[in-house]
Amino acid sequence: MVIVVDWKTALISSLLFGGTYAFVYLVLRSHLAQIGVKRGEANKLRYKAVQEAFGAFKETKTFQREFFFVDQYNRPTRKFSDYMVRAILIKGLPRYLLELLAFGGLVVLVLYLVSTHESLSSAIPVLSLYAFAGYRLMPALQYCFASLTTLRFHQSLVADLHRDVHQIPAAELPALTPISAGGGESEERMSFSKEIRFDSVTFSYPGGERPAVANVSFSIPCKSMVAFCGSTGSGKSTIVDLILGLFYPQAGKILIDGKALTEENISAWRRNIGYVPQHIFLSDTTIAENIAFGIPRSHIDREALIRSAKAAQIHEFVENELPDGYETISGERGVRLSGGQRQRLGIARALYHDPDVLIFDEATSALDGRTEKLVMDAINQAASVKTVILIAHRLKTVEACDHIFVVEQGHVVEQGIYAQLLEMKGSFSLMINSR
Repeated sequence: MVIVVDWKTALISSLLFGGTYAFVYLVLRSHLAQIGVKRGEANKLRYKAVQEAFGAFKETKTFQREFFFVDQYNRPTRKFSDYMVRAILIKGLPRYLLELLAFGGLVVLVLYLVSTHESLSSAIPVLSLYAFAGYRLMPALQYCFASLTTLRFHQSLVADLHRDVHQIPAAELPALTPISAGGGESEERMSFSKEIRFDSVTFSYPGGERPAVANVSFSIPCKSMVAFCGSTGSGKSTIVDLILGLFYPQAGKILIDGKALTEENISAWRRNIGYVPQHIFLSDTTIAENIAFGIPRSHIDREALIRSAKAAQIHEFVENELPDGYETISGERGVRLSGGQRQRLGIARALYHDPDVLIFDEATSALDGRTEKLVMDAINQAASVKTVILIAHRLKTVEACDHIFVVEQGHVVEQGIYAQLLEMKGSFSLMINSR
């Protein structure tokens, strides 16, 4: 409507107001990008300081290092706040400049309209039109400018996210299915009745100097108990991660009863597995929900809960010593429980779904001698009906294994039963004698 009434004035106004916003944006966009990058870096340092302080809470209090972590948090927080304030100021800056120009422009416009019309009275309606149009359009221009500055300020974060997403392999992830009323157990498991076989498997971590697992071949018979031994960094955990399907071989195959493990069947295979890591994660919820990990409270199978807790030697402690039994809140990361109690809850979690394959990543390291013996007895009993895979650092836990694999620098260098490996006088014998 403004253009129809007086296109020359409309053009001049558009160039004046739009040009001012464009000029300010062009001048400041480089600075916005720079402080956006620095803001992201400062934010990372803030979270790093918090995670380290609370992750090492006992050490921090014992060594009285609170002020160190407070300082580690304060410095990036001040920078973070400074960059945020700068971005907010830049977003609002043109508004005040444009208001000044608008009032000055109205004076110029009055003079212009008076010079092009016969009287001031005939110029007032046009002047009112432009005043009203400016009143309505300036907030829209300011909103557009603020949006552009916000996009520019956060561009580095979007670029990081974009890069991370495009680093994900193009292959589609396995379809995820919601938990059914039976807790997801109605889904079919992958058939497993013969063996797990590694056929010339090789895997390297990105940027690794050498393969974590190099041309490894072995088999694990169904319903046997096997162990992987070796020094730290030898490749034991990587082999287990490959069995879990957390990584896929870059060469060779992992065969389950002769069928290659792929992205298409990995979900069905994982339904066969119970896994106990070395460090147990516990959420700030009830003991029952921590054992039946990821299962809604209404779907928890009470019989399976108690069965798995008894097998993990934790049932009596839960029933007799915790105030609310299985409904007791464990606290964030299980802070109210000892290390041994957390590990036994982790073992109960692995047994809850009655899996065919049990994997223990040094799962008895935090247990006392008596409890470790009870848990190992339960594991040995399970080995008669399940396949049990141990990652062992304490070699006394592998004496009863049907087969032991010794791993060094990504290779299986020795294998056999406990007595055979001792007679070889090789790597296994050296590990036993050095402890």
